Order: sequence, then structure tokens, then C-alpha cells
Amino acid sequence: MLLEKVKWLQFIETLLVALVGGSCFYLLKIPLPWILGSITFTILYRVIAKRNLHCSKTVNNVVISVISIVLGLFFSRSTITTVLPYIAPYLLITILILVISIQNSLAISKFINVDKITSVIGSVPGGLVQMVATSYNLNANVSMVAVLQTVRMLTVVFIVPFVVIYFFTDSPVSYQPLKNAEPAINFLNYGWYILSFLVGWIMMKKKIASAYIIGPLLATAILNIIGIELPEIPFPIFVLAQILFGAFVANSIAFDDLLGAWKYCGLYSILAVFLILISFGLGYLLYLFTDLSLATSILSVAPGGLVEMSLTATAVGADSSVVTSLQLVRMLFIILVVPSILTRFFQKEVKIEQNH
Repeated sequence: MLLEKVKWLQFIETLLVALVGGSCFYLLKIPLPWILGSITFTILYRVIAKRNLHCSKTVNNVVISVISIVLGLFFSRSTITTVLPYIAPYLLITILILVISIQNSLAISKFINVDKITSVIGSVPGGLVQMVATSYNLNANVSMVAVLQTVRMLTVVFIVPFVVIYFFTDSPVSYQPLKNAEPAINFLNYGWYILSFLVGWIMMKKKIASAYIIGPLLATAILNIIGIELPEIPFPIFVLAQILFGAFVANSIAFDDLLGAWKYCGLYSILAVFLILISFGLGYLLYLFTDLSLATSILSVAPGGLVEMSLTATAVGADSSVVTSLQLVRMLFIILVVPSILTRFFQKEVKIEQNH
């Protein structure tokens, strides 16, 4: 009972710190304020106050589902016909980015005390959960992979929104979740979102990676496409979801692991920046050879998370449905294909490790 009370107090403390951070970033007009402000202030508070904060995985699953539902609301029947012609070139771009990332991480592993399997898995632009799971299968340094993936993710999340907003678009920044939001049609229509949550829960039970992103997003998109009248998610709930998502990311960083890997974080941040620059170039090519806007092309190709890049698209007036669709294609490709490719690629090294 006492332990539960402590956790609740820590959760409230986490929420307050994250809320202050998000509000400060919002007032300063910093891109993705609710997520980036929450991450920044929560990390600083943990370091300076030396406090243990709490944000449970269950809460994170709920807030990710809420954000995914909002992203699913951007989909319409026209989205499918719009995105289909871009899937083949987009997959080629994705494969090229993955190859460049693998080659760079292999090269850097020759000069530092990090084995090449850990180096590659730690820098591949995939999801943190998926890459950590892959590191278990390949006998990599799991803690190091978690830290390097966190460093890569934070580098992308803090750089890409700034660059896109201030260099690749002239649109004013908006933090409303929907561009053409209308009042709720009927309170009972919110019941459809129970189905979206249920799909995520079922996918999680089947151990499908990123279930609480893919499930609610796809379920909501399908409901929207077939013509179900779905109400908007209230803006305060959307903001709260982003704040708690940022707090969970900040709390997931193990400082003991971070201290052990700190001397390599700078190098892998540089690798992430290099990959961002490559993705900007490839995004520009996608813009030249398609009718997509520059901001839409850049955000679709950027090696960031689906949630972060899609939210940035909503802020700059890019085509959020296209960005979300193409980022989802990459996520599915990484979830379904990349782990098995890496396993085969490093099969000899794994066998040698196991024999010893």
C-alpha cells in the first residue's frame, strides 16, 4: 500500500515537472513543445534534484494510443491513392538510409571499444524497443544499445523539427492536432475509440512490436476511411498525452548506463546528424520527382519516429496523412524485415560468440 502511494506521488511529481517544461517550450514557441519540453525538464530535474520519478508503461501505452488515434484521424480514402505511387521509391530510400547507417556504424566500431554488432544495432534508425529486442537475440550489449538508440532518437527529435520549421516551410507553426477540427458529432461516437484501444491491446498480447502505435492508428484510419463519423480528440487530452509521452521517454533513460557509454554518445550523435543530412538530401530528391511539398517529403524521409515526425507535420502544415503513411511503411519494414536481416548479417559473429 505504501509503495503504491509513493508511486502515485512520484507520478504526480513527474506530471508537474513535465507540464512546466512543456508550457515553457510552448511559450518560447519551440517546435514540438509538449514533448521536447517534457523530455528536457524531466531529464534536468532527475539530474539536478537526484529524484526518482515514475511514469508507468501502462500509462505510456494509453498516451501512445491517444496520439496514434489523432494521427489516424488524418487518413481518408484519398490518402490511399495519394500514397500508393510513392511506396516503391520510398522503400528504396529507406533501404539506402539503412545501408548508409550500417556502413557508418561498422566503420566507427573499428576505432572505438564497441563491438560492431552493438554499434550497428545502436545506430540503425529503428524503434528503441525493436532494436533492444534484436540486441538480445544477437548477444549485443543491451544497455549500450538502449543508450545509443536513445541518443540517436533525441538527436533526431531535437534537430529535425527545428530545421523543417525554420528552413523548409513558410507556414506558421500551429499546435492544434487537427487542421479542420469540428465539434464532436455525438458523445457516443467516442465509443468507437474503444475499438482502437482494443486492437492495440490484442496486438500487444500477440507480441507485435509497437502494437500501441500501429493498432490504434490503423483501426482509427480504417474507421475514418469507411465513413464512420469520428469526433476529434479534445485538445487538452492531446496535449496531456504528449507531455506524458515525453516524461516516459525521459524516465526510460538509465543514467548508470548513460554514464558508462557517455564517451561514445558524442560520436553516435554525429552519426545521427550525418544521417539526418543524408535524409534531407533524399527528401529533397523525393520532392523534385513527386508532387509532394518539400516539408512533407523531408518529414517522410527523416529518420525520426512516426509520432514525432507526424506531429511536426501537423505543426508546419505539411500533409500529415502522407507523412504518417510513409513513416508507418518504414516502421513496418523495420519491424518485419530489419531484425532478420541483421541476424543473418551477423550470423557468423553470433556463432563465434556462442562457441566461446
